[in-house]
Amino acid sequence: MRNAMNIYKRKDGRFEGRIPVGYDEKGKIRYRYLYSKNLSELKEKMLISYADLSNSSQNKCGKTFKELCEEWLASAKLRVKHSSYCCYEKLINKHVIPYFEDIGYDELTTPVINAFAEHKLKYGRSNGFGGLSAKTVHDILVVMRSVAKYAEREYGYRNPMRNTSMPKSETKEAEVFNKDERSRLQNYLQNNLNESNLVLLFSGHNDLIATYYSNVAFHWSMIVAVVMYLIVGIVCIFSGEYWKSFMDDENSANTSNEGESTE
Repeated sequence: MRNAMNIYKRKDGRFEGRIPVGYDEKGKIRYRYLYSKNLSELKEKMLISYADLSNSSQNKCGKTFKELCEEWLASAKLRVKHSSYCCYEKLINKHVIPYFEDIGYDELTTPVINAFAEHKLKYGRSNGFGGLSAKTVHDILVVMRSVAKYAEREYGYRNPMRNTSMPKSETKEAEVFNKDERSRLQNYLQNNLNESNLVLLFSGHNDLIATYYSNVAFHWSMIVAVVMYLIVGIVCIFSGEYWKSFMDDENSANTSNEGESTE
């Protein structure tokens, strides 16, 4: 038998409860085992054990957050790419350690970490004027979460990052040309007609204007220019076919003449 509290029914009739207490050297979860013939009694024992484990973890944590960050960096250096390690090191040394300094790891709480994230969003730049982007703060918190998981796995410390909220990235609207810029672009394309400008004019620029105006009318000179461009292309194609046919006839005639001369 098993429920959400990780309880099993043994073959001897007793109930067995398993409480995770950390990880071993291979990264596997270590458990504390409790037994009872009464299910309600076992649940009560497990709740008490969970409370004792939480309190003991807080009391035995004598490391600072800075020390754990440095330990995690040393560990990450052996298993990640050099570029990734440099990114982690920059985020920790530039943003995390200067803010928390020598604060004890057991002093970290969800309100403290949320206040840190808010501070970075408002005043996170090096000069103190303006904040960091939500994406950068998100990356910092991800690194801090990795450090917390390391501390939980290696030492059985509680994880203060478990209930931390990540900042929401704001989606920026695409920048478009204003009316004056669109007019100048259209005039330039009209006065500098070539293949590339025609593509720009009748693809991207047309789509751009159509985004704001449902009825888009181009100057007659643009329509005439396009028609002329198409006509020239068609003439070139047919001219090429004509000369190819003419040369084929000439070659055939020459071949016939050579045959008659040979006879």
